[in-house]
Amino acid sequence: MLAWWRTGVAVGAVALAIGGLLPKVSNVPRVRFEALGIGYGVLALVFVIGGSVRDRASQRAIAANSFAELPVWVVAGLTVYLSILIALSVIAFF
Repeated sequence: MLAWWRTGVAVGAVALAIGGLLPKVSNVPRVRFEALGIGYGVLALVFVIGGSVRDRASQRAIAANSFAELPVWVVAGLTVYLSILIALSVIAFF
């Protein structure tokens, strides 16, 4: 759970930097970077909430002497979301 939360905090810092700080200290289109900040903020929440959900699933699996595998749809969804967010971040600077 700590790794998920740590990642969520780091992504939250990126959200604040891109969506809040960057538009204030440079001459970049404000709306574009605020939208990216929201996108990264949503990702931060996914990691924090997902970490808590994953922790509960892992605890139940350990109690049942089993393993809580991360569903493929979660991995695929995060991969697609991150890929789109990264591409939009690169595009936003041009």
